[in-house]
Amino acid sequence: MRIILICGSRNASPRMLGLARAAVKRAEQLNWQIIVGDANGVDEEVIGHALCCTVYGAFGFARNSADRHEIVLVPGNYTARDNVMIAAADMVFCIWDGKSKGTARNYKRALDLGKLAWLMQ
Repeated sequence: MRIILICGSRNASPRMLGLARAAVKRAEQLNWQIIVGDANGVDEEVIGHALCCTVYGAFGFARNSADRHEIVLVPGNYTARDNVMIAAADMVFCIWDGKSKGTARNYKRALDLGKLAWLMQ
């Protein structure tokens, strides 16, 4: 089974949230495993719409009603959590507001690791 990380900016527009929902729908149609962080915005939209996903949390807990999904707690901060998710993924789908340093960093990191990655704005 292929693993896709769907991630993005906390400051998400309605269009960005729509992209997140479409990504979840397509991943589920293709029977891909979805992994996601626990932040507000894009992550929260994925958590709310995925039938099944693995939510990665930092600092010892997971936010945004992640308790209905499998949870992986990563020691350390959000950058450490993001690096673990990127390493676990075959593909990385980033939904970016054009400002978030974390989303841009995740996209670059995925490319640096040779992952198939998209950056949607």
